[in-house]
Amino acid sequence: MWHMKKLISLILCFFTLFLLACDSPMEKRERNLSELRDEVMVAAGDGMKISLISGVREDPFVIDGAPGEKKPFTVVTITPDGFNENAAFSYSLYIGESKFEGNFSKHPFKNTWSFEISERAEGSAALTVTCDGYAENFELKSVRTEEMIDAAAALEIAEIRLKDRIKEHTVSGELNAEIYIRFLENPISSEGGYYWYVAFVPEKYEVYAVLIDPLTREIAAVRE
Repeated sequence: MWHMKKLISLILCFFTLFLLACDSPMEKRERNLSELRDEVMVAAGDGMKISLISGVREDPFVIDGAPGEKKPFTVVTITPDGFNENAAFSYSLYIGESKFEGNFSKHPFKNTWSFEISERAEGSAALTVTCDGYAENFELKSVRTEEMIDAAAALEIAEIRLKDRIKEHTVSGELNAEIYIRFLENPISSEGGYYWYVAFVPEKYEVYAVLIDPLTREIAAVRE
């Protein structure tokens, strides 16, 4: 009987290890993930340019090395042309069957207006912007293509490149750091395009990160 119990225990341990080994990089780091910003949409019209970013992130959002509970988010930003800096813009945003309405807020320094909702947008969205007789409709489309790697692949590339730093902050198999994964506009030159930014943050002012070309999978910049 004792041998049978031992055998069952060994089988269960093996099965557990097998399941853990099958976890994807994203599943393995789910506990550490503080932000996954994996959607970018854009549109342009006669009066302005539109950008939308969406994903999930911790709430409250604090870069301190400690991941928190996440919620979906979408931020829409407009860059108008020829409008007064005191203009009051309103919006109607359509994501699938859902409609959201409200007012934009002016950036304190830039010539942009934005709003945020607790909803995730993927693939496409529709936006109507109004202001003192002005009204324009926009069809927002994702800038990501099938040729680009996804967030999971970007995380895997980052883990390989930063393996030594990650090891330094791993105790008993647990990584003590937040992870931020963002799909964003080219931050290193004016040539355009988009990159994956993957960052590991053990503490508030300690950041290890890579910038990855989503088409070539090459690392364009490293911080370690």
